[in-house]
Amino acid sequence: MDNEYLLQNADPFPCKVWKANYPGDLSKAIERIRMESITVEPNRGVMKGGGKTNAGMESLPHTWPEMSEFMTWMAPRIREVWRRWYLTEPVELKIWKSWFNVTSNSAYVEEHDHGGSHIAVSFYLKKPKGSGNIEYRNTEQPMWVNYPRNIVKGKANDFWCEVEGDEHDILIFPGWLSHRVQPNPLKEQRIVFSCNIHGVTEYSPVLI
Repeated sequence: MDNEYLLQNADPFPCKVWKANYPGDLSKAIERIRMESITVEPNRGVMKGGGKTNAGMESLPHTWPEMSEFMTWMAPRIREVWRRWYLTEPVELKIWKSWFNVTSNSAYVEEHDHGGSHIAVSFYLKKPKGSGNIEYRNTEQPMWVNYPRNIVKGKANDFWCEVEGDEHDILIFPGWLSHRVQPNPLKEQRIVFSCNIHGVTEYSPVLI
C-alpha cells in the first residue's frame, strides 16, 4: 500500500512466475550432471554458444537418487502453485520429462516455451554471480503499444522481463510462457535442472 495516496494493488490475476530457494545439498547431483554432460554434444536444440543439454535423451534427472530429496521438497510447492492458479483439484501432477542444461563461456538458451506442459520448472543447482538470468516474454506488452510509453528495461512496456535468480532458486511458471536465458559470460558453469509437469484428470496420453 502507498501510505501517501492509500493506493492498493487490486490485480485479480494470478502471479505467473513463482520462486523459492532450496536449502539442501546438491553436490552429488552436480557431480553427476558434470560427468554425464561430458558425452553430450553442444548446441542441441535451443542451446547455443557451446551450451549442453540432455533434453530428449534417456537419462531423466528427476529419477536420479541424487535428486530425490529435492524432488520431495519440490512437490508441495508445485501443488501450491497449481492451487494459486485456481486449477482443477484433485488432480494427479506428473513429470513427463526432465533434463539438465550446462552453460559457460557465453553459452545461452534461445527463446522457447514448453509446449503443452501445464507447469515448467527451472532450478539453479549451480549459479555463480554474474552468470546470467532467465527472461520471460512480456505477454502484456502488446496491450500497451498504443499508450505513450516510457520503456524501462524489464517493466510493463518492454518486450522482455528479467527475473533474477540465485543458486538453489527454483522458478515455477506456465509451460506456455515464452522465455530465454542470458549468456553466461563466465568460465564457471551455470547448471540448471528443468522439467515439464502435467495435471492428469480424466484423460490419458495416447499415441496415434
